[in-house]
Amino acid sequence: MEPAIFRSVVLQQPDIATIIFGSHDGVPEDVHAAITACRDLVEVDASGCYKYDASFRQAFAPDTEWSNELGTLPSSPYLRRDGQYDDRLPVHMAIVGGFAHLTKRIVRFRPDLASEDAIILAVTERRLEIADLLLNARPTVPELYRRINFPHRSDGSDQRFSDLFLHDMMAKKDVKGLQLLVRFGLRPNDFDAPDRSVTREKMFQRAIWDATVENATLAVGCFPWLIYPRILDDVAGLSLVQTLHERGFECSTAAMDKAAAKGHLEVVQFLHTHRSEGCTVRAMDNAASNGHLEVVQFLHTHRSEGCTVKALDGAIASGHLDVVRFLIEHRSEGASLNILDVAAGYGHLEVVQYLDGLGSFGCTVNAVDSAAIHGHLDLTTYLLSLGYPVGILGVAWDSAAAPEPLDVVQLFVGYGMPWRFEWIEEACAANNVPLIQFFCGHLDDYDDPDDVLDEAIRRKAWDVVRNLLAYSTAEISLDALQSALDGCHFDVATQILRRRPALGDDECLREAVIDQNVEAVRFLLAAGIGQPRDCLVEFAGRRDHVTTSKLLLPYCMDAVNHVDNFNFLLDLVARPKCHRPTLLRVITTELAHQGHKVSQTMQLR
Repeated sequence: MEPAIFRSVVLQQPDIATIIFGSHDGVPEDVHAAITACRDLVEVDASGCYKYDASFRQAFAPDTEWSNELGTLPSSPYLRRDGQYDDRLPVHMAIVGGFAHLTKRIVRFRPDLASEDAIILAVTERRLEIADLLLNARPTVPELYRRINFPHRSDGSDQRFSDLFLHDMMAKKDVKGLQLLVRFGLRPNDFDAPDRSVTREKMFQRAIWDATVENATLAVGCFPWLIYPRILDDVAGLSLVQTLHERGFECSTAAMDKAAAKGHLEVVQFLHTHRSEGCTVRAMDNAASNGHLEVVQFLHTHRSEGCTVKALDGAIASGHLDVVRFLIEHRSEGASLNILDVAAGYGHLEVVQYLDGLGSFGCTVNAVDSAAIHGHLDLTTYLLSLGYPVGILGVAWDSAAAPEPLDVVQLFVGYGMPWRFEWIEEACAANNVPLIQFFCGHLDDYDDPDDVLDEAIRRKAWDVVRNLLAYSTAEISLDALQSALDGCHFDVATQILRRRPALGDDECLREAVIDQNVEAVRFLLAAGIGQPRDCLVEFAGRRDHVTTSKLLLPYCMDAVNHVDNFNFLLDLVARPKCHRPTLLRVITTELAHQGHKVSQTMQLR
């Protein structure tokens, strides 16, 4: 028998297929697992979003690595537009998870779950391998041409992509995504503007402006509708500029301005030689700010538009010393007052030293402050050595701006610098234990140590929290315990509960169940915190709470009162608002066990 005939015959007989292929109703085991997980472990909430059980990933694709965090899945394109569960979820979830082989098998064995939405989803999620295989499957799976989710406009077109989609795709470093869109048959009406003020031409202009040369060239060649009247202003690649120039496209001074800003010297040279529009002062201003020395030199030598103080300002602020030298030596526009303060804030020591050596640039006290708050010890020390004073009002410390700002803090304190509590806030934000230890050693009488611990917990600076709990007697709030549980920092939670056992109230367990924080549920149940029965009554039968329900169930059973246990389980089954098949999968074994115990008890009587 031919293989194709054999397979068709077998698949028409599910009982034989199950034996031969390990399948269910003619569907292989892996496809069946994915479909079953979506059916049994996913709930649609009131807002129309999917919520899934903690065991969903392993059940959907056993023993595989998920390449992303799923989060709460929005309604489109994972749901039908009426906000109800969509049978196509398994194939969409396989795409989101990046499972190419599983996607292919679902489409093959369950073509009724396929649609064009799957291809769009694969492209928008950058699952290009999957998009490619789905496009290849279209000739044999016509369902992949169906459009289901995406809204129809009054002009008969479909909105299949967001306004930013083309922009993001063309900004990628490779052309694979755009090549797939060519095969897909991208159309100008596939995009929807975020509001009426953004025209379709404006959307295309934004896409071209940030596109790589390769993607811009491919797009212009394959999508004639993408071309707008002054596209030459926005393209960057020389070959594409030459092509558009030869085709007679117009441009403005923006063409050279933008090419200069991006450092495309060859485009600037071509426009200078072959076009008459010229440029504006923005060309040299932006080229200097972005550090494109050769472009600055060309514009200075060959163009007459010149620049403004923004050129030197930008070069100084960005630390482009070579550009700074050239502008000072060859241009006379100068820079803005106190521009060195900006350079100090960014830590450009060599630029500050060079300008200070010229004798014509000066700093203010803000330069010292700016260098210090960003953790630039070498620059701070240099400015102080020149006699610039420490700020007298204190500064708002940015402890995340440098790997270790402690040395700068000690330097300032040594100079008598007054400090503020905001520094502690920033140190907590950076989870900087040495800095917090230093600050706590210098707390004034009016500073409350409790505030330091509260701030560390609020900022989720757990290393700081552990240190403070070990050496501080500060009061601890319920919010602190809840935050530790949310982050699964159970060593911190244990320390908090030892200090204040009363914080372990019933709401902690309920919140952990709501959040499906499985490890926190385990921790709290083992600690005897919460009311397991109340939680099970509230959440049993919900498909997104199967795992937590299984964890709660043993703690709902009394060790000796089997009659009460049995009645409790029967009451659960009788609850009207629950998904009974899900509930029964959770409690059936325990219900049978408790029923057996009740029977034994009655026999003994």
